[in-house]
Amino acid sequence: MDVVHIPEEGLTEREAYEAMKDLPGFDLDEDGWSYTVHGPDGLHRIEGVRLNDEILEHERFGWLNVSHAKRLVEGAAAQTLPISDGLKRNLANRPVDPGRAAGMSLAKRDTPILMIMGSDGVHVIDGGHRVRRRQSDGLTTVDAYLLRAEALPELRVRRYCRGSTGRWESRNTVSDRAFAIEVNGAVQFAKRMADAHQ
Repeated sequence: MDVVHIPEEGLTEREAYEAMKDLPGFDLDEDGWSYTVHGPDGLHRIEGVRLNDEILEHERFGWLNVSHAKRLVEGAAAQTLPISDGLKRNLANRPVDPGRAAGMSLAKRDTPILMIMGSDGVHVIDGGHRVRRRQSDGLTTVDAYLLRAEALPELRVRRYCRGSTGRWESRNTVSDRAFAIEVNGAVQFAKRMADAHQ
């Protein structure tokens, strides 16, 4: 999984626009939720993201808009959860930058993580380094926001390329069909969990 900042971390949406507006083929849609830009293999279209939003490539969901997920939970109360074996397994295959976790401020370490329901349980979509830092500091809990599976379509980022064929071709890492199956499975999993706790 890779996290990508477009075009660079820390810019406002306006600064990102100024940095990108002169790129060949750059065009921002009126609603601000998609844009096109020329790449080495043709014209690229990215949908479901504002300029400089943070996106995450997830093996089950494809590209997700982490910045939009953060906007969705603004004002909500985080839950305190144990750093369980399940959470550790969820993060086991994620790449870690030990320097990033070690150099993290306490305020950043204590910022709630973002999780979303998948067809096989809950997945961390933002905060893996914070969990690892909390573990290394001897802490056994983490504050978290849990997004419902129904938020997945709203968080999905879609990518297309129009190359030499002149047709738009999907560059999504998860097909529309696989994504729909995953969302349906996540909704069903959440329903089973809710039923089990009644």
